[in-house]
Amino acid sequence: MVTESGIGNGGDIEIVTDTLELLDGGTLSASTRGEGNAGNITINSQRNVDLDQGEISTGSSSPAGRGGDISVTTPLLTLINQSEISTQTVSSDGGDIALAIDDLLFLSDNSLISTEAGTEEAGGDGGDITINTQFLVAAPTENSDIVANAFDGDGGNVNIIVTGGIFGIEPRPERTPLNDITARSRNGISGTIAVESPDVDPTENAAELPTALTAPDVIQSCREAFVQTGSEFVVTGRGGIPQGPMDPASAAPWQDVLPIETDAPSPPEPESTVDPDEVDNAVVPVPIAEAQGWIVNEQGQIMLVAEAPQEVTVGQLVTCRG
Repeated sequence: MVTESGIGNGGDIEIVTDTLELLDGGTLSASTRGEGNAGNITINSQRNVDLDQGEISTGSSSPAGRGGDISVTTPLLTLINQSEISTQTVSSDGGDIALAIDDLLFLSDNSLISTEAGTEEAGGDGGDITINTQFLVAAPTENSDIVANAFDGDGGNVNIIVTGGIFGIEPRPERTPLNDITARSRNGISGTIAVESPDVDPTENAAELPTALTAPDVIQSCREAFVQTGSEFVVTGRGGIPQGPMDPASAAPWQDVLPIETDAPSPPEPESTVDPDEVDNAVVPVPIAEAQGWIVNEQGQIMLVAEAPQEVTVGQLVTCRG
C-alpha cells in the first residue's frame, strides 16, 4: 500500500506475477491524502487475480487531486464477498479503469467496480471504465455493480466488449438491489454505456421435432408369386419394418415363420417301440393343420381349410403391401 500525506502525488504500483490474491481485507492502494493526484496501479497476471474481501483502489482526498488509473490484465478476474476495484475523488475527476480479461470476469456478493467523482457532493467527472473479456458473469440478485457515477460533474463512460456473453448484470439508469451497470450524474450529464456482445439466438436453426405419434401398422408379408405356403404377423413400431425375423431389435412380439431349408442331413429317425400287431387296433391321432383359407360347402356353410384353392391366371401378378 502506498499512501502519501502533505503535498505531492501518490506513487505508482506495477505488479507482474503468476497469481495475485487479495483475501480477508487485503488492500492494494495508490492513494494520496495530501494536495496531489493519486498514483496509478498496473497489474499483469499470467493466471488469475482473485479478490475475496479484497480491494484495489486509488483515490485523492484533495479537492483538486485526480484519481489514479487502474489497469488489470489476466485470464481470470474474480471479485467476491464485497470486494472492490475503485478510484474515487472528492471533487475532481475520477480515474479510469481498464480490465483486459481473456476468459472470465466474475462478480458476486456485493462486489464493485467503480470510478466515482464528487463523493462529497461536489464537482468532478466520473472516470471511464473499459472492459474486454470473453464472459462477464454476475451472480443473480447479489447487488454487484459496475459504476462510473458523478455528483455535480458528468458521469463517466462505460465500454464493455464481450466475445462470449454477458450474464446476470445489465445497464440501468441508477443503482438498484440487483446487479447494475450505471453512468449516472446526480446534477450533471449522465455518461454513456456501450455493451458489445454476440447477438446469438438460441432458437436459431433449431430442428422441429414431430409432435404426433405414428400409429403401428400391420404389414402383410409377400411370398413367391402364385404360392402362399405360410403365414406371418408383423408389428412395426416407429422404427420401421424389422431387418428380419431373427433380428433381436425387432419390435414384433410374435412371428410364425416357415422352417428354414438347409443342406444339412436330417437326423436319423428313432426306432419304433410299437408292436406292429397292435397298430391296427391303435387310435391314430389326426394331426392339426393350420388354416390357410376358407371355402363355402354345398350347404352354404363357411369352412376353414388347410389348403385354400387359388385360381391364378397365367401372367397375373400377386400384389401385396409390404
